[in-house]
This record gives sequence, C-alpha cells and structure tokens, in this order.
Amino acid sequence: MGCAILAALFFLLSPGEVYCETSTGTISGTLVSHWLEKGYQMVVYVEKADGDPFAQPEKRPAMNQINLVYVPHVLPIVRGWEVEFHSRDKELHNLLARFKEAFFKKASQIFNLAMPPGSKPVIKKFEKEGLVNMLCSIHKEMNAYILVLQNPYFAVADKKGGFRIKGIPPGSYNLKVWGEKLDERKTAKTYPVVVKAGASARVEIAP
Repeated sequence: MGCAILAALFFLLSPGEVYCETSTGTISGTLVSHWLEKGYQMVVYVEKADGDPFAQPEKRPAMNQINLVYVPHVLPIVRGWEVEFHSRDKELHNLLARFKEAFFKKASQIFNLAMPPGSKPVIKKFEKEGLVNMLCSIHKEMNAYILVLQNPYFAVADKKGGFRIKGIPPGSYNLKVWGEKLDERKTAKTYPVVVKAGASARVEIAP
C-alpha cells in the first residue's frame, strides 16, 4: 500500500502529516581511522538538514557517572534538546561543562554543579551547536563530550567503523566526522552524499 493511500486512511484518525518508511532514506557505510582501532569513539553526521527545530525524543539522552567514568564517553544530541545527568557512584562528583562553539575558539564554562551520592538526576538544555566537554573538578581523569548538532541524522561508528543513519528525507547532503583526536582540518572536511527515498546510500569515509 502506497504512502498516499496510507495518508488518506489515517488522516481521519490522526490529522496531520503522515510519514512512511519509503519516504525517507538511509546513509550507511564505513569510517576508516586508526583512532577507532585505538578505542576512540567517532561520530558521523549530516552537517545541515531541513526541519529545524527538531523535536526532543520522548526519552531524554542521558549521561551517567559510573566508577569514576562518564558513560557514554561521547553523546551526540541536537540543539535545543535536554540531557539527563545521573551518578551511580558513592563518591562526590560535580558536573563541570565547558562549551566550545568552534575548533579555534576558547572554551567557556556553562555550568558547574555538585553531584553528591544519591543525587536526583540533573536536566540541562543545550541551546547552541558546538562541543561540550564534561569534566569533574574532583576527579581529573573524568572526561566526556556532548556534541550538539543541527539535526538528528547522526551515528556513532562501531569499533570496526560501521555506521548507519536512518530516516533521512531525500536530498543532497554533506557528511562530517567528529572525533576528539581529529584536528580542525579533518573535522571541517565534508563528504557529499545523495539520499533517495526508500534506498540506502553507501559511503566510505577516511578523514
């Protein structure tokens, strides 16, 4: 059954826009980098896409403090989304967030909050695109990143470099890659890709 027929059937039950799986496409591929082999996480994302602002997901993205480690180490989100911070540790922590809008700009502190054992979750909204470095003033080894993007079309590559980004409207896009060990030249590089409805575009990226 085509999308037009589905839209006609469901309009009476739920007026508004109806989306079908075949109306969007997928980008999948492989990211080749020695940093992945060394255990560093890397994010592949669509630089710009129509649809802004993008709705917050029903389940907030979350970052936890577990055994003196931020989990996950890298958390991509979209500008305007909230993140829920937790701590499972018995030690006193704090949430020290430093924001960097661009590679060459100096980082600025955006919040610094205590997280005693048993604390309730802390919810913070991120309004600007850029990179947030999460630290702990008490435990200097604690370090993580929140990558604030323009759109939700992103994926964290697996250990072998595989990634898959689903639900992308058809069109021409530029992919970019972020990794904490990549320099400005590599994070600025773009990789063009064309997405077709109901199809998967395959790319290989080697920043």
